[in-house]
Amino acid sequence: MTVQSPLVCPYLSFPIACKECVKVEKQWNVKRLVDDLNEVKCQSLTKSEVCWLRLLIYGLSPEEIAQKLSLTNSHIKSALSTSIYRYVESLTERELKKYSQVRLFLQEEDKYEKVEFELVISRSIELSEAETERLKSVIQKLGIQFPIEFRVVKIDENKNNDS
Repeated sequence: MTVQSPLVCPYLSFPIACKECVKVEKQWNVKRLVDDLNEVKCQSLTKSEVCWLRLLIYGLSPEEIAQKLSLTNSHIKSALSTSIYRYVESLTERELKKYSQVRLFLQEEDKYEKVEFELVISRSIELSEAETERLKSVIQKLGIQFPIEFRVVKIDENKNNDS
């Protein structure tokens, strides 16, 4: 039985270390996003398209993606323009003006990024301003109402890895 390293991209036909894709997989609901993009495309995304999408979500530029995958800049830019960019525009109903908007627009959809919070009953909130606004948005969209004030503590990813 062959076991593939979790650091090797499962979407490419050649083995390449891909810590970026592993991190995106932990922080995003990639399956749901790909399913939704498959509907927009009216067929399944290719393995390469899924790889590029994950690297864009991670924050890599088209030039960095080209370098990582040993492709030419012109090839990756052209491929992204005719695939991922179009699909994300259709999904979000917004026009992309630069590659960094892929991640931003998908974050604003509020259904692809995994949001993990641990609620501890208290009378204080200890979050950065951005986290506070994000949590308020999620609570409002889910229609959650709390009978008392509460404190929100963001789950530490490293806590689970210490055991």
